[in-house]
Amino acid sequence: MIMEERAITSRQTVVDFKDDIGNKLARIIVQAGLMKVKYGPGELANRFNDFEKNALAVFEGVMDLTWSMEEDSNTVTAVIEYVGEAGFQLFSGTRIVFHAHNEMVHEQKDARFPIGFNQQIVRIFKEAMRDSFQDSMCKCVIFSARRTDTHIFLRLTKDVPNVNRSINSLEMKYLQLRASKLNASVSLLQNSSQSGFELSIQCLHEI
Repeated sequence: MIMEERAITSRQTVVDFKDDIGNKLARIIVQAGLMKVKYGPGELANRFNDFEKNALAVFEGVMDLTWSMEEDSNTVTAVIEYVGEAGFQLFSGTRIVFHAHNEMVHEQKDARFPIGFNQQIVRIFKEAMRDSFQDSMCKCVIFSARRTDTHIFLRLTKDVPNVNRSINSLEMKYLQLRASKLNASVSLLQNSSQSGFELSIQCLHEI
């Protein structure tokens, strides 16, 4: 009974924190937008634009953090759905078409990642998806997930055949650093029409 009460209190604290920070950041974003309109193009507008971008980045980070603290957010299904939805939101209305394929959608059993894995996985794929805008040749990004008896495979590919254009050495070091926190391996992918990477994460207990 005491444990249940603590869990309820913790969940409510997370919700209250998200709402409080979210409201404050939303006001900053709105005010920055109004200031850009008021002062027009120029140095001040550029400063307000930076404020707006930074506030949006913090807001997104807070949303990711509070989501990762939710009770069921560390299931494989929840992580795949969250990354897919993030992709659809990021690429909506842009020159890049986004697709998400979950080959495990019809499986009856789910699996659970260790605490903290969900946040690391989301960071890896959201950062990689943002990097797609840096390549003017990129027109399509695909996120996919599949599973074997022992591993979960999460893949992100772009319609850019030259892997050296899609993933440079610094990005690869970032991927490897993040993957090491998941005890996962990273594989680079390339064929005549696309390139990208795949994370291989050992399966945990089914639920």
